[in-house]
Amino acid sequence: MSAGDAALGPGSENGAQMSLSADDERQIADLVVRYADAVSSADPARWRDTWADQSQWHLRTRTIEGREAIVAAWTQFLPTYDAVVQMVTRGWVSGTDGEARGRWLVLEIFRKVDAGHDMMQVTSYTDRYVRPEGRWLFAERRIAVVYRREMPPGEFLPWVSIPDGVSPPGISPVSAEADRGVPVEHPGAP
Repeated sequence: MSAGDAALGPGSENGAQMSLSADDERQIADLVVRYADAVSSADPARWRDTWADQSQWHLRTRTIEGREAIVAAWTQFLPTYDAVVQMVTRGWVSGTDGEARGRWLVLEIFRKVDAGHDMMQVTSYTDRYVRPEGRWLFAERRIAVVYRREMPPGEFLPWVSIPDGVSPPGISPVSAEADRGVPVEHPGAP
């Protein structure tokens, strides 16, 4: 156990640390993916559901505290982007059965409104997770851009819904296009 893990607090009745189960690690990885999916689909309600009530969002120049303030700030950022896609790489997680920490590298491709180019960046997310009422949520996210590149504009295609029956927990498999009866093409489909 690392010194960082020991600082997370007691894990059992005798004070020994309880490490995360494989299921806890999977649930935290699912949380990170749900966050990225909500960002990519610009869905404030689903994005809100990834944050604990008393959470902190550390941006480059400021820290925002509390889930409602964090969501309010994020929804103010949304209109400044034409499109954003986040792709999560494999991260690491460690901790106890009630609190954990992790780090993820996320590839982001985005276009700001009225920009004549796209941006690609690799962002490091350093997180602290809590599990109130048995569900892992972000207690803290610290964002640091580690690589950024301007690139010629590409084509952002309509967000593709997740095929029926493949929906991860908390993500609806029905897209707005499907709700309107519009056929949705899946990449790689004939």
